Amino acid sequence: MSPLHVSINTEEPMKQLQRLLKISRPLRSPFLTLIFFLAGAIAVYAQGSWETKAPMPEARMYSAVASYGGSVYVFGGANLFGTSTATPFVYNPATDSWTTAAPDSTARRCSAMAVTLGTKIYVLGGWANCDSNSPTGNTSIYDPATNSWTSGAPMINPRGDSVAEALNGKIYVTSGGNSYGGGMISQTDIYDPVSDTWSSGTPIPLPVRNAASAAVGGKLYVISGLDQIPNTLRPDVQVYDPAMNSWSFAAPFPGPRQLHEAGNINGKIFVSSGNDASSFPLPAFIYDPSTNVWAAAAAAPTQRSIGGSAVIGNKMFIAGGASPGSPVIDSLEVYIADSDVTAPTIEISSPVDGATYVLGQSATVNFSCADESGGSGLASCVGTTVNGGFLDTSSVGDKTLEVSASDNAGNTSSTEASYKVVFNFGGFLQPVDNLPLLNVANAGSSIPVKFGLSGNQGLNIFATGYPASGAAPCDANEPGSEIEETSNAGGSALSYSTTSDQYSYVWKTNKAWKGTCRILVVRFIDGTDHFAKFRFK
Repeated sequence: MSPLHVSINTEEPMKQLQRLLKISRPLRSPFLTLIFFLAGAIAVYAQGSWETKAPMPEARMYSAVASYGGSVYVFGGANLFGTSTATPFVYNPATDSWTTAAPDSTARRCSAMAVTLGTKIYVLGGWANCDSNSPTGNTSIYDPATNSWTSGAPMINPRGDSVAEALNGKIYVTSGGNSYGGGMISQTDIYDPVSDTWSSGTPIPLPVRNAASAAVGGKLYVISGLDQIPNTLRPDVQVYDPAMNSWSFAAPFPGPRQLHEAGNINGKIFVSSGNDASSFPLPAFIYDPSTNVWAAAAAAPTQRSIGGSAVIGNKMFIAGGASPGSPVIDSLEVYIADSDVTAPTIEISSPVDGATYVLGQSATVNFSCADESGGSGLASCVGTTVNGGFLDTSSVGDKTLEVSASDNAGNTSSTEASYKVVFNFGGFLQPVDNLPLLNVANAGSSIPVKFGLSGNQGLNIFATGYPASGAAPCDANEPGSEIEETSNAGGSALSYSTTSDQYSYVWKTNKAWKGTCRILVVRFIDGTDHFAKFRFK
């Protein structure tokens, strides 16, 4: 099936910006309106919220933005007059204030990429002097600890309007172009900061420029963007797997656009800002890689394009850019993802709910807890018996293992598995035969009912009111086994022999039972019943 697309005219960046700034209100094509409607109808997501923060010291567009150590860094870009700058701005969320950092070693560039890896921020490529026909392959490395710059090996393919993300200790750069009127780049360049070398990965299937990207689950997601041949906005979400050095496609992006922002917030990809064929689109979306589903999210207060963004925790900071009526803006807005409201899950694999164990049986407790993908993280996972410990089978009866869990957002959950511990009853011993055999005895005799419970469990083993017997259907012709051993005890009694490791219950029968059949019921305090059938003569 052919990918969907939206036609758009290719223009120089400033001309395109000037055209878009004349729009007094956002417009949508019928195609995009339909997509937005369907997205809202198909998926529902916690909306999140926005806050407006202190503006940048100077309005900028086409900047590269990254976060490190809880601060937001804005590199390069152009001001209102189209003049580029090498002085970074640094935003401190704790104080809602801005400062400056040491100038970039590569002055005057736009549409570069900024990637944080380890303790450094790497500013890569872009347009020299903000000239979209002058790509640079420079690798500028900023050290926040020393507020200084060094240079790394240049990229294999100089480019602008591309995307870059850090994965597994390396930086992956793909797509973009080497001139605005054409020159699309499909190559994937891979930077190893340890060896300061570049290598090549599998090219992106559909090269785009002005796309957005995010790294989630060890993979690089390239979202939407402009395909200049044949001048379309692509909804494609192209996914690169470094482990396999291969590309695949995820669910299409519901609102095709370019010059937008994306980032990994709690394991999901949040996309906002940018412009489409006719407007600065307001809708924002969130993608869940675990379900391959896009959903609508809260729209940004300011319509903007060609800004820059960085994620810190559950917040995305979007700085600068351009908006309708304002060629370049200094605005800083923060998207705050809704707090984790999903409780952790708990799985108890041992004991299995409803299981039965014999007294003293060795069994290991096994359970696990997990927070949702992209959640706040698991804070605790505790059972009434420690995970990996021995299950309590020290006494008979109904028992319960309880497990509770909490996450770092304060959500809690609990579950339990019920099990039963019973005596190790192996059946009645001679002279009594077990069902289905029939025992034949003289009415009025005292019958020794013998059994073992794997050791001396005391004499308080019978449930209240037991042993007991009741009348049962009787067939005079049914063969049976004669009870030859009887007791001279005056009444029913229970005893235990350490020598034989046997219990003996002397059952005093009634002479009135002659010519009838009865079922003897032995019920233990563990709740189990055991039966033997008798015919009396």
